[in-house]
Amino acid sequence: MGTVSDVAVCGGVIVSTGYDRTVRLWSASSGSELACLKGHSGPVLKAVCGDGLAVSCGRDGVACAWDLEKGSRLGSMKGHKGHVTAAAWLGRPGSGAGLGASVFATGAQDGHVRVWDLRGKRALANELVHVRPEGVGAVNGLVLTPGGGGAGCSLVSAGADAAVCVLDPRKGFTVRARLE
Repeated sequence: MGTVSDVAVCGGVIVSTGYDRTVRLWSASSGSELACLKGHSGPVLKAVCGDGLAVSCGRDGVACAWDLEKGSRLGSMKGHKGHVTAAAWLGRPGSGAGLGASVFATGAQDGHVRVWDLRGKRALANELVHVRPEGVGAVNGLVLTPGGGGAGCSLVSAGADAAVCVLDPRKGFTVRARLE
């Protein structure tokens, strides 16, 4: 009922987020709406998918996890200050992360990257990653690199502080490299 802010594709399901505070699921084959998911108290900015699950990020400072098959909310993760602006699934099979399928990361205007365990509904890590000299810089993007060469994978973040940071899952998601 307003601006559509993001879209993700999960198999045969299209996930859209909007300023009307909803996450909508659509059939990729028929175009019909499968579900209208409510759980945010502000505009929903982003969606990412993995293994039949989706995470939505909102201006309300909350990340919601959704079961795409059932069209139901699995949990709401709170802890960021400001808009949650980025997310990435970390438990994809073959990712090399060594994490379960219920683990995802979020980034926000507070400059923090948080890693969440959906099963335990708790944060596994909380790292202040993007900081400008005059204060905190927002996290604008997150992506999981594929594992390879026995080195495992990395979580890479992009920030408003003009930096790209490489975080190491094997070391509590601390910053391994800062690219400026």
